[in-house]
Amino acid sequence: MTPEFAAALDAKLQEYRAWAASHPIAVGRLVMYEGVQFMSAIDVPHDELEAEVEGLFCSGYRVDWTEHLDRIYLVAWEESGPVLPWAQVYAETDLVGIQALLANRDQPGPEQAGQ
Repeated sequence: MTPEFAAALDAKLQEYRAWAASHPIAVGRLVMYEGVQFMSAIDVPHDELEAEVEGLFCSGYRVDWTEHLDRIYLVAWEESGPVLPWAQVYAETDLVGIQALLANRDQPGPEQAGQ
């Protein structure tokens, strides 16, 4: 582990600890995304949430958290993926439906407009 990565990990864990200290909720929910696709969601006991944050961060995922309906939600997504709207995380759904992707696959992207 490089010193830079160790410092980033420590900062992330300190951020989580400071937030969690004021949110003593018994259960958490870990929601995972790969790109725009919802992959899985599991309940996680409160005392295991910090270990999840650490493991996901060390595996290269971006990790964020919030409280919603008396649960701590952890969300993890690929470093290169889009920022996830909390409403989608709570709903545990894909960010974009596959039908919408397929319908728009032949449309020019922003870099192709005007060509």
